[in-house]
Amino acid sequence: VYGSWSGGIWMLKLNKGNGLRDYDITYESDYSASTKAMTSDAYFGKRIAGGCYVSGEGPYIEHIGEYYYLFISYGGFAPDGGYQMRVFRSENPDGPYEDARSTSAIFQSYKMNYGSTANDNRGVNIFGAYGEWGNQTKGNYSERAQGHNSILAADDGRTYLVYQTRFQ
Repeated sequence: VYGSWSGGIWMLKLNKGNGLRDYDITYESDYSASTKAMTSDAYFGKRIAGGCYVSGEGPYIEHIGEYYYLFISYGGFAPDGGYQMRVFRSENPDGPYEDARSTSAIFQSYKMNYGSTANDNRGVNIFGAYGEWGNQTKGNYSERAQGHNSILAADDGRTYLVYQTRFQ
């Protein structure tokens, strides 16, 4: 799984022998001029999320229990309330991925999906910027832009979230 921002999040099958793209698998292009939407492309593979110039990057998929979970970061690495980590799930590794409201992870048109002007809130928001904390004498700090996450599903049944962040 790979991709970011305007183009969307894509999936390609890899060759188990060398780790490169498996060229024995082909993908048909299904671009629609009327909707400007695409879910498959001969070069990129299969689109499983985003697209249409909508924010989304740093995809990561983990299989837990009966589902595959797709983690994506919306927004940017900004100190003023950047990334928001979102998650979708599917019964199959290549989708379709949906959130808890059964909304598709694939966008069919442009929508602002992060920040104070967001008009689309799809994906379960699992983490984002939060308020100030700290010591008044040393200055207050805020964690901003938690994103580009992965998770570790441990043998003991616990799941750990690992991510990058920045402080303001």
